[in-house]
Amino acid sequence: MPTPEIMHGEFPFRLEYTIDGKTIVVEDVFIAEFQGFSWNFGIGGHRRWNGYVLSTKTRGVYVLSDGNRRIYFTVGTANYYMGDLWRPFEEPFVPGLIMHELRESGGTLTSWREELFEQYDIELISWELSPPIVNSFR
Repeated sequence: MPTPEIMHGEFPFRLEYTIDGKTIVVEDVFIAEFQGFSWNFGIGGHRRWNGYVLSTKTRGVYVLSDGNRRIYFTVGTANYYMGDLWRPFEEPFVPGLIMHELRESGGTLTSWREELFEQYDIELISWELSPPIVNSFR
């Protein structure tokens, strides 16, 4: 399996949203790091990436916790930012998506921002993301 030429990336972002009428601005950096290779019987050999928000070491910007769910703005995936969309079923990252992370089951349920705005009084004002890089794999 080819190794990425660029193995580490830093991607600044700015997020502005309101919750319960209060405006919140988050300016941070998404870190993407190559972690090596893995094997999965369903998809075969693949490159592993780790991605996290620099200030929190989490994969997104958490907004609030509600019982067995945490609600957050996703920043994207490390493989997306590092130019490694190799899976045939993988879709490009959609910015501004809010996700529910179910703690008890460990699974993740995706909800679009319009659905959650009404339920939790959250509104996305602006979402400025760095573009992904063009990477080479040898």
